[in-house]
Amino acid sequence: MCEIKPCVTRKGYESCAECDEMDSCAKLAAEIGNNEEVKEMEFKHMQVVLYIHGKGGSATESEHYQSLFPDSDVIGLDYQTFNPWDTGKEIRETVADLKIRYKRIILIANSIGAFFSMNADIDDIIQKAYFISPIVDMEKLITNMMQWANVTEQELESEGVIHTDFGE
Repeated sequence: MCEIKPCVTRKGYESCAECDEMDSCAKLAAEIGNNEEVKEMEFKHMQVVLYIHGKGGSATESEHYQSLFPDSDVIGLDYQTFNPWDTGKEIRETVADLKIRYKRIILIANSIGAFFSMNADIDDIIQKAYFISPIVDMEKLITNMMQWANVTEQELESEGVIHTDFGE
């Protein structure tokens, strides 16, 4: 039996691309009765844009991208963790869930959100990624910040967390 998504081709209702159950697709078409409505329903579920914010950002920033992707659902992820391993897992789980409901996933990620996304092991699930001011070398960033704060590696290892004048 077909899932929620109707099966539509340019020629009409032929068969479900996922399950090849022609009868259930024809039945669904008869129940809905409006070919254009069904095409729009399928199209809406064709592509999603997932936005991953940077430090201090939020999922609501994703609204900015709706006008750039008018034929797509655009959603933002408010991740709850703040280290590469846990946040990567959060992103991976979100993308895996979206893959069930959408045919194509486009990723937009900002700053540290881009860093988390690059380490989320989602390359084989998404179709395209746009990174805004990505952090590509976290070690260099941390080393520079340590120099700005006059903190040695030994001090950081000993303290675990060191607060700085610049808020990092």
